Amino acid sequence: MPRTHRPRAILRPSRSATGSVPGRGPIRRKARLVLALSAPLALLAGCGGSESAAAPDASFAVVDSAGVDVVTTTVPEWGPSGSPWSLTVITEIGGLDGDEVYLFGEVADVALVPDGGVAVADRQTADVRFYDAAGEYMRRSGVAGDGPGEFRRIRWLDRCGGGFIAYDPMLRRTTPISLSGVAGEPSPFITGETNRPPYNSTCLPDGSLLAVGWGEAPPRPEGAETWFFTQRANAWRILPDGVIDTIGTYISSERLGMYDPDTGGGGSGPHPFSRSVEFDGDEDHIYIGAGERLQVEVRTLDGELLRIIRGPDTDLDVDAEFMATYRRASLTGMDSVLRAEIVAADDAMPERYPAFSELLVDDLGFVWVERFVLPWDDVRRWGVFAPDGAFLGHLELPLDFELTDVSADRVAGFATDEIGVQRVRVYGLVRGEAD
Repeated sequence: MPRTHRPRAILRPSRSATGSVPGRGPIRRKARLVLALSAPLALLAGCGGSESAAAPDASFAVVDSAGVDVVTTTVPEWGPSGSPWSLTVITEIGGLDGDEVYLFGEVADVALVPDGGVAVADRQTADVRFYDAAGEYMRRSGVAGDGPGEFRRIRWLDRCGGGFIAYDPMLRRTTPISLSGVAGEPSPFITGETNRPPYNSTCLPDGSLLAVGWGEAPPRPEGAETWFFTQRANAWRILPDGVIDTIGTYISSERLGMYDPDTGGGGSGPHPFSRSVEFDGDEDHIYIGAGERLQVEVRTLDGELLRIIRGPDTDLDVDAEFMATYRRASLTGMDSVLRAEIVAADDAMPERYPAFSELLVDDLGFVWVERFVLPWDDVRRWGVFAPDGAFLGHLELPLDFELTDVSADRVAGFATDEIGVQRVRVYGLVRGEAD
């Protein structure tokens, strides 16, 4: 299933399976590049924070709390010896120059196709392109425009409703696209905040939509020019017939506010260490969490809370040691500018950074959460919960690779190199059984 999709730009003053569960046991562009690669990617388990020193025997408990099961793992099931799963790059598409159908301007999303191929949404070209399992171009859907089957700027492309749904926030509508690439009639994307698009959204297998609003910003603290604040908003499930069900209230965004006393102008944008609610779902459940800890709520499609799943606690405190590391980190561009503003302010950092920043549910019911990427990290780490709620451990992926979709046996996303060239990449996923 796909990831959720939220705005990332900073605004500046004047911007259930039964039986054995698999994996547990019983822009410039470069020449067209379509590669079939076979070197396995190393995976790790139980790394990072307090988990790294854990013993291989997992500690796992289920406690009933007011009718809600709380599933807590204190030691990752895979243990520090390593994951039994393996990832191997099987297809890579993209490059610096060549045939334009193999070049990407700004990849918005990559979704897996059941026949082994991928569908790629490109914001810059306002289209969705389909490639087969070998990475060969097949067809495209969409062009720039406002009419049916046209897009201004695609935010996301997700597997749902027996095909795909593409969301365009500028047109405030979703467009169904069949597996053969045929675009259907677009539908307005209306949430409980009717005056603006959702802050974060995705779709479910039944074609319904999940979304969270923006919420309201608190007043600027007296005399502040740069400050940190939290916004909370309702999360909704929007049914295909337009009925809007409220799931609950969550952190929609933690933001950096800025004010220019000379001009009186101001604005805000996502803080570099912002928590934000993430969600995904399957045919029967919604999975949702805001990264306040390594914890995910499991709800029915109607929003009833069934279970809370928790992984091992780690140190997320933004303390003096953390700030010293942040000051020393090698940052460039906007990251460097924001850091200068943050460290010069009195109250522009949260007390804790997020436990995770993305959430996906794969086709077998495993929940994947991307651990928050710190400015000094050199890999991306994805934690995995089993369908019964046990936390298994972590997998590593390259820092330049954004994972966007996971099926039973494939992982898809895109990588961006140091000069901005983007390549779509598909990994084969083998879920070996733990010893």
